[in-house]
Amino acid sequence: MNKMIRSCWTVAVSLVLLSGYALGAELAPAGVEKALAKHRVALRQCYERQVRVENTRIAGTVTVQITVNPDGKVSDASIKKTTLKNHWIEYCLLEVIQGVDFPRPVGEGDAVVSYPFKFSRKN
Repeated sequence: MNKMIRSCWTVAVSLVLLSGYALGAELAPAGVEKALAKHRVALRQCYERQVRVENTRIAGTVTVQITVNPDGKVSDASIKKTTLKNHWIEYCLLEVIQGVDFPRPVGEGDAVVSYPFKFSRKN
């Protein structure tokens, strides 16, 4: 079943999670939001650390494709699209996402989630 759902939430440095889901097995969007929200600090730190290191404005969107197995574990995470163009931040995001525990998908097989993260530095 394919679903497209849009929502967003913002954290201190304008990390906005604009969730667009494309699902195989069903995975409740609220569950995806809740699972990622538990890692919001670590996701934000990926961005903040690199901004401090480079002492520059880095902004853009990184869309991550996440494959969630029937147990709710991430079996694969990859960069689907990016305008951020910062490999360190992108690698860090993937590392954090690998450790996220998602709810168990409903149905057979894996759930595939495409999730865009928008980063911009607050003035």
